[in-house]
Amino acid sequence: MQGRWLRVIPAIAGVAVLAGVLWLAAPLVLQRVALDGDWRLEAGMLDGSPIPVLTDHRPTLTIDGGRVSGNAACNDYGGYLDVSGTSAHPHDIFWTVGRCLDDAQMASEAAFLAALERVTKVRREGEHLVLAGPSVEMRFEPIPSS
Repeated sequence: MQGRWLRVIPAIAGVAVLAGVLWLAAPLVLQRVALDGDWRLEAGMLDGSPIPVLTDHRPTLTIDGGRVSGNAACNDYGGYLDVSGTSAHPHDIFWTVGRCLDDAQMASEAAFLAALERVTKVRREGEHLVLAGPSVEMRFEPIPSS
C-alpha cells in the first residue's frame, strides 16, 4: 500500500503544477487572442497634443499574431508587435513612401507613425484597444467585419 502512494503522490503533484502553469498562462493567451483583428484610430495624444484624426483618412491597425499592418492616413505600413502581458514592443516598422495630396493627411500620418514607434503598453478597455507609451496614448475601435 505504501508503494502505491509513492506513485500517486508525484502524479498528483505533477497535475497540480501543470494546472498552476495553465492558470498563470491563460490571461496571456487570452490577451493575445483579444488583440488580433482590424482596428481604426479613434483618438490619440502625442507629446500632449492630439494626433490629428481625419474623418475620411483615419489610421488603421491590423494585428495578426505578432504582425501589424495598416494604413497610416496616407501610406501603408507594416512590422511587428511583440506583446508580453501588458508590455508591447513594436519593431521593424516600415511604410510606403508616397506624397499625399493633402497636408493634413501627411500631418496625421507623421504623428501616428511617431506615436506607434513609442508604444510600450497595450490594454483592452471594453471593445477598444489602447496602445500607450511615454507621452503617447492611442485609442482604437474595432472595424466591423464586412
